[in-house]
Amino acid sequence: MADRGTGKATVIGLIAIGLWAGLALFTVAAGEIPPFELLALSFGVAFISGLVVLVIRGRQAIARLRQPGAAWFSAFLAIFFYHALYFFALSAVPPARASLIAYLWPLLIVLFSALVPGGVRLNSRHLTGQLSVSLVPPSYSWTVRGSPRRWATSSAILQLSDAR
Repeated sequence: MADRGTGKATVIGLIAIGLWAGLALFTVAAGEIPPFELLALSFGVAFISGLVVLVIRGRQAIARLRQPGAAWFSAFLAIFFYHALYFFALSAVPPARASLIAYLWPLLIVLFSALVPGGVRLNSRHLTGQLSVSLVPPSYSWTVRGSPRRWATSSAILQLSDAR
């Protein structure tokens, strides 16, 4: 039987997946709110939620947050620009096309990891996994309740074939 910490981590992970999967839906549902205003509202809610958690957990939680300034700065910039560009993309193009890039980046990380000096060499497992996700034809069930990554990849293939 799993210990309490593992179960809590699993629940937190499932919540994170649900929030990530609903990002496009919530962004489109926000309607005519400008992208940077939506970004400010989102960061404001996250900041206030973080403060509440820190107050509840006390000094121990604050001590765990001690990191070098460069780590905080790069993490903030990464999260800021990811969401700023994603919110802008969702306001400028159809959500399916904007989400396509967002759902393809994990696959691209695997492929481009071979280009990094000292990185992992791609082997048949990596390529088989990539092709199994990329080349399977889409179906209605994937767009409704299936893997967003599989749906996005299949949509990209359909877009490319429609362009010809």
